[in-house]
Amino acid sequence: MKKIIFLIISVIMLSALPLCINAGSDYIIPNPPVTVEITSPTVDGNITKTEGWSEPVYMNEDTMEYLSKNRPLNIFGEVYFALDWHGFYLAADIKENVSAYAPDSNPPAIGVPMTAGLVYADDKIGNGQNGDCFSIGIDVLDIMRTNPGVDVGERYTVGPNYSVYIYKDGSFRVYGFDDNGNVTDITEHVVIEGKAIDEGWCFEIWIPWQEIVCDIEYLTLNKSKPEIEDILSDGAIVRVGTEYYDRWILSESGVAVLYNRYYTAEEYAEDNQWNFGVKRPEHLGIELNVSNTCKNSAAHRWSDWITVSEPTYFEKGEQMSVCRVCGEVKYRTLPVKEYRNAFSDVKETSWYAKGVEYCVKRGYLSGMGNEKFSPNTALTREQCVVLLANILDADTTAYLGVPSGFEDVPLTHWYSSAVAWAVDMGYVKGMSENTFGTGLKIQRAAFARLIYFAARDLGADMTVRADLTEYVDHDKLPQWAYEQISWAVGNNIIISIKDDVLMVSPYTELKRAQCATMIWQMGLMLEEQK
Repeated sequence: MKKIIFLIISVIMLSALPLCINAGSDYIIPNPPVTVEITSPTVDGNITKTEGWSEPVYMNEDTMEYLSKNRPLNIFGEVYFALDWHGFYLAADIKENVSAYAPDSNPPAIGVPMTAGLVYADDKIGNGQNGDCFSIGIDVLDIMRTNPGVDVGERYTVGPNYSVYIYKDGSFRVYGFDDNGNVTDITEHVVIEGKAIDEGWCFEIWIPWQEIVCDIEYLTLNKSKPEIEDILSDGAIVRVGTEYYDRWILSESGVAVLYNRYYTAEEYAEDNQWNFGVKRPEHLGIELNVSNTCKNSAAHRWSDWITVSEPTYFEKGEQMSVCRVCGEVKYRTLPVKEYRNAFSDVKETSWYAKGVEYCVKRGYLSGMGNEKFSPNTALTREQCVVLLANILDADTTAYLGVPSGFEDVPLTHWYSSAVAWAVDMGYVKGMSENTFGTGLKIQRAAFARLIYFAARDLGADMTVRADLTEYVDHDKLPQWAYEQISWAVGNNIIISIKDDVLMVSPYTELKRAQCATMIWQMGLMLEEQK
């Protein structure tokens, strides 16, 4: 969509104070080369030098060449640069005397400064832009200077295709032309912030490399498409030219809008006049030397810490930070999380406190909200299936959208894939042929089967059995869970629910406190068997 690499920033001045700068030098004194580091300043309109901006280059009567001389140069600008892997950054601080017209002209002209009180930025768009303009030309790796198929002069002609306007409310919008020459809003392609100040205006802008690379490819007739890695290599050259359109009005009616054009250049003599349509590399007279190393005088510019791995209750975490200049990476460890009982309904002296701590640390169980663990709340069948998947660290994502065969297990619920996984693995069956029993409270006997399967698949010794005839309800134990209950009792995972008599109580609903304690006891058994 974009046909050029030239950025024009058009600003209607909201207010201005006189600042006289004399012009008329016969020779251009070029800005010296500037080192530009790889860094990512914040584009907020406030030029903060500690963010890594380069030393400034200057726009004044010594460094700028005149394309017309209707009146003296009346601006003084400081321009800063930065680069990162995403794009090109530029900041400009412009001091201007907008009322410096030609007072001694013959016949006398009615000098009217370009202020928001007369001509607004939204009056015209494109080549008829109002207000003073700032433009930037970019050449990477000397492609534009050395490519014989590029007419550098034409880039000035089409330069106004990128126009940035500051409206009366101080906001910025960016406009460009599409392939048909129609004006279109391209604000979303760049990032720009700025403001009008008493002495002039300042701004910061970020231009993505994608825009720049595509424009160079277009201008070189698809002969050159620079790689970002080459542009940002240590010692690479990026050449820049800045240009200023100094505009003013000769009458209050705004009939005539005149301007002078000034641009930074390499060394230039007065007798070397401008010729339109002729290759002229001098306007890219600012040389930026890319510094992609911190081995010399440049300091590391570290990014914010990025978490690589979160700490757990058993393992340390890790964070990394990347130097924006040279790409060096540094790491730091995060300490192991300390368990803190945050549940108001779990006292440290509770018989189930150790079980709750064990399950919470491993992510098997969590609170029920409002700093409550709800130890006396019964668990549902679907909750226990998800719990089994957590204990076995099973990846149930492969079962997303897989039917479990039960009408009461929709495909999109939080437990659907876990149920489909558990059925496929043979851990559970339905309450009937077509129903799983979603929402039903699980009983101690059913949970004994689940925890048996968990221990088996975690490598436990499954040979231990208990003599259940000592329990007063042994004749009421279901045959489908008898072996699993015998194993659980023999390993102290299931204990009597009464103190004065042994009772398994297989059909009692399983409470969260009981569940946490059973899982903890299974964990102790596994540790002992290692």
